[in-house]
Amino acid sequence: MGSFISKESSQEEITIYSRKEFKVMKKIYFLSILIAGLCLIQSPVLLFGQQKEAVVQGTILDKSLNLGIKSASLMLINGKDTSYTISGYYGLFKFPAIKTGTVTLKATCIGFVPFEKSFETIPGDNSLIIKMTEEKEELRGAKVTAEASLMQKKGDTLIFNTAAVRTLSGDDAIEILKQLPGMRIENGKIYMNNEKISRTYVNGTLVFGDNPLSAFNTISADNVTNIKVYDEQTDLAKKRGLKNSNKNKVMDILTKNKIISAWDTRVLASAGADQKKEEDGKPQLRYGTGITSNFYSEMFLFYVNACTNNIDRTSNNISTITNASGGLNDYDESSAVQTGIKKYWNGRKLGNSLDVKYSFNKNYKKSGSHSSAQYFATDDNPLMSYTDTSASSSNGSSHYLSIMLNLQHSPLKSILWTNEISISKLTDRNRKYERIDTSGNNISSISDAFTKSRGKDWKLYEQLNWSDNETFNGFFPELNLSVTTGNSTDVSAILDTLKSSYNRRYITTDFTGKQIDAHGSLSFNYILKNTDRYTEEIDFAYGTGYSSEKKLQTAIDLLGNNRNTVTANTFDYTYSYFNQYISGESIFQNRDLLISTRIELGNNRPKDTERIPEDIPEYSKSFTSILPQLTLRYKNRLTIHYKTETALPSMEQLRDRVDDTNPLFLRIGNPSLKQSYTNNLNISYNTIPQKNGFAFLSHLSLIYVSNDIVRKSEYFNDSGVIDDQTGGYTVQKGATLYSYENVSGTFATESYAGVCGRINKIKGSYRVTAALDFSKKPQYNGEKLNRITKMAPGVKVTIGGTLDKHIKFYIYSMTSYNHNKNSYGTVLSDAITEDLTLSGSFRFLKYGFSDIRYDYGMYRFFSNYGMNTKTQNLNVVIGCTLMKKRMTLSLSGHDLLNKGSLYKMLVSNNSISQTWTPSYGRYFMFNLSFRLNKEKSPVSFQRGLNNGDMENPI
Repeated sequence: MGSFISKESSQEEITIYSRKEFKVMKKIYFLSILIAGLCLIQSPVLLFGQQKEAVVQGTILDKSLNLGIKSASLMLINGKDTSYTISGYYGLFKFPAIKTGTVTLKATCIGFVPFEKSFETIPGDNSLIIKMTEEKEELRGAKVTAEASLMQKKGDTLIFNTAAVRTLSGDDAIEILKQLPGMRIENGKIYMNNEKISRTYVNGTLVFGDNPLSAFNTISADNVTNIKVYDEQTDLAKKRGLKNSNKNKVMDILTKNKIISAWDTRVLASAGADQKKEEDGKPQLRYGTGITSNFYSEMFLFYVNACTNNIDRTSNNISTITNASGGLNDYDESSAVQTGIKKYWNGRKLGNSLDVKYSFNKNYKKSGSHSSAQYFATDDNPLMSYTDTSASSSNGSSHYLSIMLNLQHSPLKSILWTNEISISKLTDRNRKYERIDTSGNNISSISDAFTKSRGKDWKLYEQLNWSDNETFNGFFPELNLSVTTGNSTDVSAILDTLKSSYNRRYITTDFTGKQIDAHGSLSFNYILKNTDRYTEEIDFAYGTGYSSEKKLQTAIDLLGNNRNTVTANTFDYTYSYFNQYISGESIFQNRDLLISTRIELGNNRPKDTERIPEDIPEYSKSFTSILPQLTLRYKNRLTIHYKTETALPSMEQLRDRVDDTNPLFLRIGNPSLKQSYTNNLNISYNTIPQKNGFAFLSHLSLIYVSNDIVRKSEYFNDSGVIDDQTGGYTVQKGATLYSYENVSGTFATESYAGVCGRINKIKGSYRVTAALDFSKKPQYNGEKLNRITKMAPGVKVTIGGTLDKHIKFYIYSMTSYNHNKNSYGTVLSDAITEDLTLSGSFRFLKYGFSDIRYDYGMYRFFSNYGMNTKTQNLNVVIGCTLMKKRMTLSLSGHDLLNKGSLYKMLVSNNSISQTWTPSYGRYFMFNLSFRLNKEKSPVSFQRGLNNGDMENPI
């Protein structure tokens, strides 16, 4: 599978080059062979034979192109000693100070057949030329027909044949990805059978950086021949030389034309107006402009992105003006700039790097909503209703700068230094109108509150991570230190006119001061066994942390007799937390099995050192926890994971004082609260997709919570006094007091099972998933402990495909049933929900295109509570492409049915609450985009080598 030059070699396995042949090759490979030749001439070892050590060095080449391969992993085995290195520019590599004798050299690189040969070394220089064969060469002989097989499996690698996938003219490679069975894109991440893709290579090289989506959004669909999916050993495992270790799921795009770098620049401009006019009769204008420019290469990346709009646009992708989407539930003006560079030295994965990022954001947002709540009547609590209408706005800006330096080959071993600083300015305004009616006591409260907050914040984050590249007496030590400090000058004021039987008016101010957060940890990894059969490791770690925060709140009763400060609602926060932990972990791995056990012993100590009011004593408490964890994984198909987590009560839940911002809804803490424990067991089983794309996916999650912190309510038919540290607080008639208790018994399970596969007739895929959520959660209804049982089955169906070169469609349906009842058998909620999306894309008259999307949402209630609702959203785009598809013109209509809104429902033991956020209505846009992208191939790169135009090798 390869050949190389050596002083002594077997004629059956190794090609022997003569001195004359070597001089000819030196002209071809120029710098790399020149260095090797000079070493042969100048080496004192060959002339005088005075050294007993050998130096193994040379070049690793792509056999088909005769070009050097960067970032190939090389391993040299010499008896019991093993050395590792990574090839640099032009494929150069070197193993210094090697004992003479028989050695075995192994080379691996993504996209190439692994290379392995044994040979004898002699004192001095041993110069080698290794030629590796591309794996994809084995696929080139396959005949492509109309019924091309979608996928094949080679070992642990899945290979998708893009000839079996149909795309529309001008599509990027991401449209191929959307049609592959088992693939899904969610929140900017790619998942294959529910496993996250960590990297995307292009012909075995990380040309487009670490973001897996970048390559798919840049490369055209027509340029892709195959997509490979496989498991890759982590960089840390490679550094430590582990033969069995955790692996990440990665992808490799094989293209018709090799790509070593690419420019991609996009300019967008949109303008339009709402059908509904402003209050003064002027049109409500809509706009959006932006430019994005990216340079991609393996060792250097650069990007700049700038945009401004009031249509909630978050990117400058061309798809934002070619795909039908939209519908606004708030008004959002935003301007943003992001820019950054990333530079690598001495290898892409295990070398050094510098990463610099800067961003600026400016935003103005306003929204209006309406909510209502119905409180269930009990013997202790009367029937109450609550309604409110609010209008809020925010105006702010922020700056963010990050500098990250990663030195993996420095005199101090590996160092990762991160520096982040952020500065922000924000102004919030909120107008809220509330009405509370209590039957039985004829109490009606109307609150008209206006809140305004303004402030400037800055934060500085510093992190230093140090680790040893090699063992320290058998251990791999690692030290991590981080500090976050900041200062907030946020001041908020609340003017609340409460019209009820208690005439009170509040002005409440809120001021936040300095913050600090510091953490440190020291860990040791020890490799007990590392053979081809299995690997055993143990990890030990100790960590500690400290954080503190200061905040001041003041309330003044304007309508009271003396207009004095309300003592019960005036206090300062001076909280601090100190925590430390010690942990140990054992890891066993072989080719198919992973067994990991971990246990952590931790201690958390919150402390309150308030000075206002003066008579409140210092408060502190200690929480100790033991947290076990277990992971079993078999062949990346079956995974069983158990872990225990703990959650501390907040200081406001612990403090024994009354917060009476709203005198009808009081809150008081409980100093006796304990920390809660959550036991979580997750079981997943997924099969590998077959040739027809069929795969089975399943997941089961079991959750049990002990000492859950539950809110408890007490209704006062008559006035009463609460004894607390403030000296007593008088509760008015008709008020509700909320407190907190620990209750065990919260249980929940989330499960799903699904299948995905290929639909050959439409060149598409399907995915069907059935899910069931079940929970039983204890809650208080008045003084009585109750339990809410929730059962929510659902079915999700996704179908997508491309009928021909002109038509593409997508269907999504989610149907679910939600049933809630309490331990008395009372049905709290009984409803069916339906979410449906239909979309289609069309190409016509060679340059024309159109896109349409329809969204439908429905709530249908069968209980006495809840309101039946329907929402609909229709968006349409029609346009054309010009200048060889570099320019795009389109006209888009958004929310054409004008029936879109957001609806949310929340069920608790004693109430059901609903919230509506209205749509801003239909609007129309004219859109223009221009894209300039250029890819550089090894052909021009080879020409540059022949002309002598090259950088110094690294």
